[in-house]
Amino acid sequence: MNVAVALLGLVAFMAVLRAMRVPARARRAVGDARQAVLDLRNPDLDEARKERSMRMHAARSMIHFLVIVGSSAVAVAVPAAALWVCARLGLVRFEDVLHATSSAWFLIAGLALALLGIALTRGRGR
Repeated sequence: MNVAVALLGLVAFMAVLRAMRVPARARRAVGDARQAVLDLRNPDLDEARKERSMRMHAARSMIHFLVIVGSSAVAVAVPAAALWVCARLGLVRFEDVLHATSSAWFLIAGLALALLGIALTRGRGR
C-alpha cells in the first residue's frame, strides 16, 4: 500500500509538472540560452547590441528559472498534501510512505514511469 501511494504521488507530481507546462518552459529556456550564445558569437552585431541582447536573455533566463522553481514547488506540494490527508485519515503512515520512496524498487519503478511518460508525450509537442 505504501509503495502504491508513493507511486501515485509520483504520477501526481509528473501530472502537475505537465499541467503547469514545466517541460515546455524548460525547452524554451534552453532555446533562449542557445540564442544568447548565437547572438554573442554573431559578428554582425556591434557590442552595444550584444550587450542589450545579453541583458534581455539574462532577464528571460531569470523568469524561466523562477517559474520552473515555483512550478516544481507546487508539483511537490500537491502530492505531499494528498499524502498528508491520507495519513490524517489513517489510510497510511506518512513516515512509511516516505521510507518506501527511498527503496530500490520504488526508484526503479519511478524511473520506468517517468521514462514511459516521456515516451508517450514526446511526440505531442508539449
